[in-house]
Amino acid sequence: MIGALEAIKAGVCLILGAALGWVASSLIALPAAREQGAQTERIVWQQAQRDAEAKAEADRQAAQTKIDAIERDYHQREADRAARMSALEAALEQEQADAVQSPPAVVGSAPACRPAVPKRLRDALDGIGRATSSNGAANAPAGLR
Repeated sequence: MIGALEAIKAGVCLILGAALGWVASSLIALPAAREQGAQTERIVWQQAQRDAEAKAEADRQAAQTKIDAIERDYHQREADRAARMSALEAALEQEQADAVQSPPAVVGSAPACRPAVPKRLRDALDGIGRATSSNGAANAPAGLR
């Protein structure tokens, strides 16, 4: 009977040893698995960061392209305005140079007057101050332009 008790005791020790060995190997393998999972998550996070940076750079470049187009349009409008103003100043100088002196008043007659705005000056002033817009203002009646 003592032999059977010793055999049972040896079997229980063997089972407990196997169970403890399995738990110990799981505890040793757990940090390695945890490290591998952390490394996988780090790679996924880094890829997400690179994607976000690429999208932000693309958005920045698109915004810069729009800004450049607006700036070019502004400079073109300013150059056109400067050219119109130069033409207006030239028309004014020409008008002053060509100004005909009013004839001396004849006693007993009404004074002679020249037009308030000469034709060249009127034509030069015609384009200044009229902006065309994309909302159909060019098609508006003359009184509303």
